[in-house]
Amino acid sequence: LNRVYRLGIGDKLKLTVFGEENLSGQCEVNAMGQVSVPLIGEVPAKGRAVSEFRNDVTRRLSEGYLKNPKVNVDILNYRPIYVHGEVKNGGEFAYRNGLTLRDAVAMAGGFTYRADQSYLYIGREGDADAAIKMPSDIAVLPGDNIRIPERFF
Repeated sequence: LNRVYRLGIGDKLKLTVFGEENLSGQCEVNAMGQVSVPLIGEVPAKGRAVSEFRNDVTRRLSEGYLKNPKVNVDILNYRPIYVHGEVKNGGEFAYRNGLTLRDAVAMAGGFTYRADQSYLYIGREGDADAAIKMPSDIAVLPGDNIRIPERFF
């Protein structure tokens, strides 16, 4: 299971180019998976680590626009997580730092009486669904899709 956070559509970012107020500001990963940056245009972001995105912006700005640009990228707002299957109140939930799989199940109202509590499935950007043995303290990442299976009586 990929443990590096990858940017996704709907993530809101704060881009800071030190000494360049007009190039700094808030932006969002758009429906095409890109971020529109002044001077350099659309920069691919979806599926990339924050450091990869920052390095790309830095490189593009240094190609004829700024001498030795210093760029910082902060995530302001993460995309939601989804919990469904054998939970009491499945749906979309706001992501919080430090969230574990156990927390995500609790946010969805806990297991139903039909739930198989020994494992769950997690779908993560760029990975095939993975079966995870429970209980687990694996960290949830924004955009994760968590499914609780039904047990067979």
